[in-house]
Amino acid sequence: MWKVILLMKLSTSLFAAGGEVQEPSPTKQKNQFKIEQLQALVDAGKYKTAVKKGLKLAKKTKDARAFNLVGYSFRNLKKYKKAIRSYKVALKLNPNLSIAKEYLAVAYLHRKKIKKVKKLYKELKVEDMRLANMLRLEARKLGVAL
Repeated sequence: MWKVILLMKLSTSLFAAGGEVQEPSPTKQKNQFKIEQLQALVDAGKYKTAVKKGLKLAKKTKDARAFNLVGYSFRNLKKYKKAIRSYKVALKLNPNLSIAKEYLAVAYLHRKKIKKVKKLYKELKVEDMRLANMLRLEARKLGVAL
């Protein structure tokens, strides 16, 4: 309820100040819906379908989240090189997408690129300690100390 009130106050303030309240464009809404569909495929473990549809969406929209989900799907299919490429594109589009850094580090773990894992781990410790801890636990499972 308080979110609605805050949004209404913000809208009123913008209008009173002569600003316009902008709704997301239909294209952005459609892309968001497709990202959510892609996420649902990933959540359902339909990684091959997620890769196929995700690559089309990612290339069309240049959305970092789509590339991240494609990378996650590749990683779960044990296609680590392709996963790494997808995560790198996601991070190029959005360098602040910390989850892509964590996923990239996990893919590097599977490729035994420990120096790269440690570098990403240091970055994650500053950006998002929860993700850094998840990476540390994943590394521990694979016998790597960070």
